[in-house]
This record gives sequence, C-alpha cells and structure tokens, in this order.
Amino acid sequence: MAEKKATRVRVEAKAEREAAADRSAGIREIAEAQAAPVTIRAEATKKRATAQGQTTLIAAENAPSPEIIELKLLIARLEALPAIIATMVKPAEKIESIRINQITGLGTVLPALSPAPRGGLVYQAVGAIGAMALHHPVLKAIGESAG
Repeated sequence: MAEKKATRVRVEAKAEREAAADRSAGIREIAEAQAAPVTIRAEATKKRATAQGQTTLIAAENAPSPEIIELKLLIARLEALPAIIATMVKPAEKIESIRINQITGLGTVLPALSPAPRGGLVYQAVGAIGAMALHHPVLKAIGESAG
C-alpha cells in the first residue's frame, strides 16, 4: 500500500510539474504576444526618428545661411584674385621703358576709373593698373605727337 501511495504522489508531482510548466509557457506566450506590438511600434518610432533626423541634417546642409554663402563667395574671390591680377598685369610685360613727362591741364581721361584712396591696398593696386591700362593709349598718342 505504501508503494502505491508513493507512486501516486510521484505521478501527482510529475503532473503538477507538467501543469506548472504548461502554465508558465502559456503565460510566456501571452507576454510575448502582448510585447510584440509594443516592440514593433518602438522600432517603427526609432526608424521614423532616424529618417527625420537625416532629413533635418540634409535640409541644414542644403540651406546654408546668408553668412555662409557670403563667406564662400569671399573665399572664391580670394582664390581667383591671383589669376585676375596676373591677367591684368600681362600687358605690362610688353612695356620696355617708362618715361615720365609732366603734362598739366589735361585732366583725367576717365575719372571714375582712376585710383582713389578708398578701399584696401588690393583695391588701390587694381584701380591703378586699370587706370594705367586705360591711360596708356592716350599717353602713347601724346608721346608720338610730341616726338
């Protein structure tokens, strides 16, 4: 009789363990089923936020402020300045000599292009070169007529 009782206790314990395991598996499945939509929404929110961040970053890169645009233009001008000056000075390479003859009363040929004291050194140099280039034909004609 004791053996039958012990067997029954073992069978009941085994059945109880299996039932507990089944209940545990059921609870786990319910929890996973409830967590799945939350996980999917969280991943979708993460992807949406990442896409929105990239969109904002691209928009910021494509829409520079007026100060940045002005800075880029200034840098481009400074980088182009040596080539511009070299091109402007190129005709001066053909000058063999310079003679200064003081001739008064003629005035300026083009007063708007004559060098003015305004602006920086580069502006004054460019203005002087431009003025010389425009004055050169007139002075040449005067020199030829003077002999």
